[in-house]
Amino acid sequence: MKYIPILFTSYCLIAVLVYGSAGNGESHAIRQENQAAQAGLQLWRRHNCVSCHSIYGKGGHIGADLTNVVSRRGAVYIEHILETGKGSMPRFPFHDNDVENLIGYLQHINQLGTYPLKNDMSAEFFGHNSEQVSSVVR
Repeated sequence: MKYIPILFTSYCLIAVLVYGSAGNGESHAIRQENQAAQAGLQLWRRHNCVSCHSIYGKGGHIGADLTNVVSRRGAVYIEHILETGKGSMPRFPFHDNDVENLIGYLQHINQLGTYPLKNDMSAEFFGHNSEQVSSVVR
């Protein structure tokens, strides 16, 4: 029972951070000095990436959620997919630094947090082994 206020506060904070800043999957605060991420956001909007892909689960669901694609796959893989296409994702006619800018935007998103969120009842959350967590949950 003593964990309920902590869990409630955590959920509220996460909701404010994720849904307050994520909006429709593209309105993330980007510092002025991160020009690659800003340019990447403009490309994301111009090519309507959100129609197929999502950020923090918000957006399209035809393609993968790209919240942490940089951590999962790496910049080289992303560059290859952007330049060649894959499956139902077409090859887009990118110019100059467009691919690097999109990767900059995805790197920015990657730094904001993890999606999907880990299960709050996981051992990592409580800092205990799974038997201890099971006894708390029961």
